[in-house]
Amino acid sequence: MRFAIALECLILPIQSEELAYRLSLRVAWLFEENGHQRMKFAKRIKELYALRSKIVHSGSYEVAEKYRNDVCCITKNAILRLLTDPDVERCHKPEELHEYFEKLTFK
Repeated sequence: MRFAIALECLILPIQSEELAYRLSLRVAWLFEENGHQRMKFAKRIKELYALRSKIVHSGSYEVAEKYRNDVCCITKNAILRLLTDPDVERCHKPEELHEYFEKLTFK
């Protein structure tokens, strides 16, 4: 894992807004039905991703327990949500999962 982080730091030294945007959008669509709530949740995901990027890109590793708990809870819930989704069960390749998220985003 350290090597993957090192490679990302080397090849992508500046955080890509697109990655944070796509992650926040997809996670928000997994959990929120209401557009306003989805926007608020997406903003929270972007904040958490910014902390992750700070750790990866600057070496900072001091993270408040609240943020660690938030990331842990969101990740566990995302895993459970995806494991119980019959549409995800049909995804056997990364491209198919990507297509699932694209459909979810634009439904």
